[in-house]
This record gives sequence, structure tokens and C-alpha cells, in this order.
Amino acid sequence: MESVSQKPQKPGWEEYEKAKQFERDGDLKSAVSWYRKAEKLGHDLQDDIDPEEQFAYSQSEDDPSKPKPADESVEKEDNLDLSDETIETLSKYEDALSYKFTEEQKKFLDDNGYLVIKNVIPHDICDQMIKECFERAHKLWGVTRMNHTTWAPLEGGGFIDIWHAPAYYKIRQLPALYSIFAQLLREPKLTVSMDRVCMKPPAFLDVPDPDSDGATFQRFTTEQGEFPIHTDMNLWYLQETKYQGGVALDNCPIGGGGFRCVPGFHKLEHVREYRRRFEAGQFHFISTDAAGNKRRPAKMQPPSADSVFEFFLDDDWKEKCIEVPLEKGDFVVWNSRLPHSNLPNTSDRWRVHCYVRFVAADTAHQRYREEVKRAAETGAKPKFYSTGNRTSEYYDKWEMDGHDVSSILTPLGRKLVALENW
Repeated sequence: MESVSQKPQKPGWEEYEKAKQFERDGDLKSAVSWYRKAEKLGHDLQDDIDPEEQFAYSQSEDDPSKPKPADESVEKEDNLDLSDETIETLSKYEDALSYKFTEEQKKFLDDNGYLVIKNVIPHDICDQMIKECFERAHKLWGVTRMNHTTWAPLEGGGFIDIWHAPAYYKIRQLPALYSIFAQLLREPKLTVSMDRVCMKPPAFLDVPDPDSDGATFQRFTTEQGEFPIHTDMNLWYLQETKYQGGVALDNCPIGGGGFRCVPGFHKLEHVREYRRRFEAGQFHFISTDAAGNKRRPAKMQPPSADSVFEFFLDDDWKEKCIEVPLEKGDFVVWNSRLPHSNLPNTSDRWRVHCYVRFVAADTAHQRYREEVKRAAETGAKPKFYSTGNRTSEYYDKWEMDGHDVSSILTPLGRKLVALENW
């Protein structure tokens, strides 16, 4: 009998299927555990679906407007040197120029590819957001802030499907954040992202010592993996200016599991050299051949146009990676060309962090804008991340009960979540 050729299974597919079965059976704790195992093995926690439905910004191969890889004729450096024409355009929209960048900030962002903007988020909104995150984490997974035995679902990256906390909408519609991205993108008509939350438990917890009056001792509580350095942008397709951002809802010092990046790599000269070395097979990337043998290819194919999440492979640049401490209310913004990730939390305090970015409300992003509108109206989990790739399908409706943000949204907020047109 002839063997039938089968499509290779994704790494961690057995763990993923077990997780889905536990979820169908209503055993969410076991489901989360197996989802985490699958994710650690490299599974993207997504079912195989029709490629036409996989990406928010995908285009057919015969579309004449589809960008070509590594087209240097359309690539340009990103900076905050706004032309008089751009300033005039932005000035027609309330709040688009409300945040005033200093010359020092502009230079730092240009040189390094990231910028920490201090104390942008009001502390009362940070406190409300932290409170709502723990309330929702408890409702979803039984997580309790001071009980380390409930923290297992957050081991690993700490990402949790909290998309619709009321305070999240207050953050998304802050005029300062809108202004920052309006200037970065040179575009006043924007759509705000629907992104999730990161909650990293402490590595140690001070607990009372039963054998000593009033004394405490530190107990090891969680194991956390290191999320690989990556880009949320395909470095072969740089036609669009893209930035990302994150909010420190509480202090996140060195060792707190926070943001790290590779300063300066975003410059085109470095990106182009990376592409050249990648295609020449100069990086230590191990693949597996048809027989299951690991090998390092002599040459590597660039990622397809629809690939928007890429692991960063240059070990020399990785050595330049730095951890960026943040304080409560700080906003870190970075160029999407910049390799980045976060680190394990080795401290004795929680890291609670949320993500906010904006994209142009134009034809290229219309599908994502429609998805933001659907999610804001219903409280459903968005089908796509703001980067364009599809989210996972589990926990997609749990925030819908009682969802209503109509009393929260300002006129600006309603435009940003597509409930009103610009």
C-alpha cells in the first residue's frame, strides 16, 4: 500500500488538541496548562484555516498593488521631522498635535528606535486598570493576586485574554497617545488597537514564617520562560511606517519582566544587512529536513508577505539587547522594525502591562477597523491582532456578558474604535 503524503503537523499539535478537548469539557484549568505547553513547544495556538481568512491585511498574489519584498525604492527612514504640510493637516484635528515632543526625545527615538514617554497615563486610570485586570483574571482563570497557588495559568509569557476592561478604553482614547501616533504616522485619522494584557506574577513572594513571630521568608512561586526576541513586522516589507506601544500600569524596574529591545537596529542600513545575511544562510537557524534530521540551510528564503511575526536570528545584535525600566504611567513606544520582547519576572512584584498602538484608518486597514468596531460593540475577542495576524480562537466570548462602553467613550474614542467615522 502506498503511503499518503500528509501535511506536517505543527510543533506541539498534540498538546494543543488536548487543550481544546479540556476546554470543550469545561476544565479550563487543565486547558490553560496544555495550551501553555503547546505554546512553549512552538505552536501558534491557531487552527489551520483558509489562508484568505488568516490575515487582516492579506492580498491575493495577482493583486498589482501587492508589495514586493525588499523594495528599497519605497523604503525610508522613520523620524519625527514633520513637514509644514503635515503639520497643517494635523492641526485641523483636535488633539492631533496636543503632545509636544522635545528635540531630545526626537533625537533619542531616531537614534535608538524606542522612546520612554514619562507619566503619560494618569495614575488613577492605572490603578483602575490593575484592579479590573485582577478581577477579570480571577473570573477567567481563578487567579488571585496574593495566592501563588493560583498563578500557574500565567506561567510563560503572562499574556491573558483581557481585551475589554473599562479602563482599557480610557487608556485607548487618551488624547496624548492619539497625538503621539498621529505625529509618528503623519496621519490624523486613526484606528486604535484591540490588544490584550500581560500579567507576570512575582518570582518570589514574602510570606509569614509560622516559626517566627512577625518574620517573613521568600518562597519561590513561578517558573517563567523567556520570550524570544522578535519583530512584529516583516523586515522584507517596509513600505508602511509602523510603531507599537506599551503602558506600564505599575513600576517595572530591571528584573521585573519588562520590555527589552535592540537599540539602533531599526536603521535601514542594519535591516538591509540583516536581510542579506539571512538569505545567505549566515545565522544559526536549525531546520528539519524530510527525514527528521536537523540541519542548517546554506540559504534561507525570506518570509512571505503575509508573515508579520518573525523571530530575530542575529546573535551579534542580540548581545546589544537592553532591558528598559519603566515607572507607573510611563508609555514606551518603539519602531516596529526594532527587535524586542520581554523578560522573565525575577522580582518580588507583579508586572501588569497593556499594549496600545494605532494604525491609519485607511483602505489598507479597513478590515482591521471593522474588526475593532465589532469587538468594541460586542465585547468579543478580536479575530486579529493589530499587526494583522489572527488571534487564537479560545476564550473568544467570555467578556461579552454585560459589555457596554457607550458611557466611557469620548467623541475621540468613538472615532478611534470605529463607532463613528472621521
